[in-house]
Amino acid sequence: MMEAEAGGEATVLSLVAEWFDDRPQLLRRFLLRYHPGPREVELTEVGSGTGSGPAARGGRRFLRRTPLPPPACPTDLRPGGIVVLLSRTLRIVDYGDARTREALEGNEERAVVTARPGRLAEVIEAVEGRGREEEKNRPTVAGMAWTDLALLDLDGGGGAAAAAVPPALAEARRSLYPARALGGGEAAAEEAVVVVFRGRGSIGTAREALEGAGLLRGGRKEEETETEVHCCGTAMGAAEAERLVLELRCQFSRRSASRPPPHPHPSNCTCVIVKPHAVKEGLVGQILRSVQAGGRYRIVRAATETLDRDAAAEFLAAYRAAVPALRSTVEEMCSGPVVVLEVVLRGTGGGESSIAPSSSSSGVVESFRGEVAGPWDVEVARRLRPDSIRGRFGVDNHRNAIHCTDLEGDGRREVDFFFFRGDDA
Repeated sequence: MMEAEAGGEATVLSLVAEWFDDRPQLLRRFLLRYHPGPREVELTEVGSGTGSGPAARGGRRFLRRTPLPPPACPTDLRPGGIVVLLSRTLRIVDYGDARTREALEGNEERAVVTARPGRLAEVIEAVEGRGREEEKNRPTVAGMAWTDLALLDLDGGGGAAAAAVPPALAEARRSLYPARALGGGEAAAEEAVVVVFRGRGSIGTAREALEGAGLLRGGRKEEETETEVHCCGTAMGAAEAERLVLELRCQFSRRSASRPPPHPHPSNCTCVIVKPHAVKEGLVGQILRSVQAGGRYRIVRAATETLDRDAAAEFLAAYRAAVPALRSTVEEMCSGPVVVLEVVLRGTGGGESSIAPSSSSSGVVESFRGEVAGPWDVEVARRLRPDSIRGRFGVDNHRNAIHCTDLEGDGRREVDFFFFRGDDA
């Protein structure tokens, strides 16, 4: 990603970043320069306004060269990315020069991996692990990373939508769900998670990672028989992959408010959000594995989101009395992309591997919080529930790895905030 050479050294990246200064209510613009070798950044203020054209040289020095602070990582440094410097949340809005655009986009590809929902954690873990190996061995290169995911119903509830799967996923659908019938002729639900990975040589890297984890058979014929993971055989450009994900979400995603959900939307659910620091630290795969461990809980909806400050504050408003220093939690929630999940106890919500509901299906909010998430306070979680998600991956009480619904009955409201806003269902 950042290996273009200039004078024997890795290319210095120039990016335009904006930060909203809420005291004077002013949008400030900066030229952010990143030095890949030592992983250092510097900031120069170049003006204010709302445009996003290439930055002019010069301006007031705002930050001298300093190490890129965690949890920020090189993959954040591109248009659309978010990075926190000096407690300020900066949004990358443009490239600063043509050389940076070429260094970041020139040889990158997108690999599209489609899997049955139960394999989501393993897929992300495998490719994230390969990306960390790449960064360790070649520190001037940002390793393979996932950029988007969505849980879909490829049959679209049946009918015309089932025949309209984009060509890029047609072979994946045949591989994951070859034509078959259940007892009595009832068609099987065709649930799938689509994950888009970014990196140089993305198809080969993703395929090698998945084969190494035993998720993909060697060779390129996995579409011939039923499997649980499929890697698209053709690499895509960034724009093509973005169009594909948008098309899939509009037509097949359960988050669409334009059509009713393909399965009953359970009121007994909990909303789980993997927080930005955990996303940036490459913990999504491990967290999803914890959610799915033991087979007690099932993910029925999933998507990536990037919240602005107003949306984060609106979502967390109900926790104003319960969460100390709520503003810091709001800042964390809008500091980068999040992964939003609707989680139910297995046996509710329909879909893959559903079993008959029972009286034990009540209390998913309380049981998930106690069994999987752990206490909100990270230090308490480490002492009392060291194997919980917050006990293992939490940093402090604002960066405590995940948000999960706190009160029974609030799960539906929180899920609707992301998946069914404007839906009357």
